[in-house]
Amino acid sequence: MVLIIYAHQSSGSFNAAAKNAAVEVLTAQGCTVEVSDLYAMNFKATATAEDIKGDVKNAENFCYLEESRIAWEEGRLSDDITKEQTKIAEADMIIFQDKKAMLSFTTGSLESMFSPTGINGDMNVTLWPLQNGILNYCGFQVLAPQIFWAPALTADEDRKSMLEAWRTRLQGLLEEKPLSFFSLDCFDEKAFQLKPDVHEKHASKEFGLTVGIHLNKPLPPHSQMKLLLVTHCITGVHLVEVSHSTFSYSKARLEAISFNMPSNVLRKESLFKMCKSTCEGPKLVLT
Repeated sequence: MVLIIYAHQSSGSFNAAAKNAAVEVLTAQGCTVEVSDLYAMNFKATATAEDIKGDVKNAENFCYLEESRIAWEEGRLSDDITKEQTKIAEADMIIFQDKKAMLSFTTGSLESMFSPTGINGDMNVTLWPLQNGILNYCGFQVLAPQIFWAPALTADEDRKSMLEAWRTRLQGLLEEKPLSFFSLDCFDEKAFQLKPDVHEKHASKEFGLTVGIHLNKPLPPHSQMKLLLVTHCITGVHLVEVSHSTFSYSKARLEAISFNMPSNVLRKESLFKMCKSTCEGPKLVLT
């Protein structure tokens, strides 16, 4: 069973279109798809004592982490929480650690604005605490995110291309290999520092290990956004775009693209220098 956790207030939004595309394509593949529409459900996102049935252990000095743990052990969490927990538990029919999760979202800014020199900063840095600190920490295998760059600023033709690229990826989504994160075995058990042998092994490497564990070196490029290989033709020139969310541009916009051509767009002759990867993926989709 595939669980889609959807959070957007408008049924006419691009996010809704992306969610609908996921439901359509995955259902066509024979998957059972369930959608948790958080806005439609009026799901309470705040963490309060209302999440716990019955009395709390320490009302004067309420600690949500401790109280919710006790409530979970005693079966006293609120119904809206336990209902979603059940969906997640049943989403893959295998142990929790082997479940897959991915982020699927839109941005309000252009892709170039989320670069290492852009005003919004490197998207890999933004993704790190979400994908590593939450999803990976909770035991999910994390798939490369599907990012739709600034759909509100693009032409209808380009938005259609974004959705078509998403549909293409969805065709093999359930088999996609997850992103790589370092195991706890790489850290000592007392101070939780990188073990000397692991540190020494990577001392001569050009880039750091991860976005967070960078060893005072340049961040590993695109480590939070697995690269996909997609070819498409714009005004007769074949291009390869290496990205987690790929889409074709209309002919009229070629000049604008070329003016600010990102480093992840390469000419055809570079195609065979790159490793091929397939686009396939998760059991849980956050959009």
